[in-house]
Amino acid sequence: MMRKVISPAVLLCVAAAVSAGPWPPELKACAAQKDATARLACYDRAAAAAELGTAVTAPAPPASTASRTLPPATGHPGSAPPPAVPSSPKDPQTDPDYGLDGAALRHKQRERGEIPAVAPKPQPLVAHVVDVTRIGQAEVTVRLDNGQVWKQTDGAGNLSIAPRDTVTITAGSLGAYFLTCADRRVVHVKRIQ
Repeated sequence: MMRKVISPAVLLCVAAAVSAGPWPPELKACAAQKDATARLACYDRAAAAAELGTAVTAPAPPASTASRTLPPATGHPGSAPPPAVPSSPKDPQTDPDYGLDGAALRHKQRERGEIPAVAPKPQPLVAHVVDVTRIGQAEVTVRLDNGQVWKQTDGAGNLSIAPRDTVTITAGSLGAYFLTCADRRVVHVKRIQ
């Protein structure tokens, strides 16, 4: 025959609960929960609400019964009012995006229509060259008339580009940019200023 040992901490909690008087209604509602996970979540909310002095909402029961809102936790008579509850941007209980980030978050937001399915591709930039600086024999840095400075990054040498030339910079995939010279030669570039 197995004997169960009761922890002294459990005995102290039971003694404290019995000596404290009747249970508040929110704890009675939690005790009435049949599902262990829902019951534990209810107790957690009741404890947090008692600490912050806010109302507790019982979890939504199955579809056959209606949900109900529990009354706020009450303090002892003559005690000071509870401190103000700090405002939080989103309630983790009701936030559908809680814990999501990156691609998973964008996917959920797209499903709800909050962000476009495909981001618009940047339009090509057509500008005039103001200055060209050669870096060794393989690369150049180009200053445009709009103040932007672009550096060639692909090492394709012998690029024929000069001041007053018209160039077109287009966006590629994965954040790449390409400069098309007047002679239709295309090189990979990166904006440095």
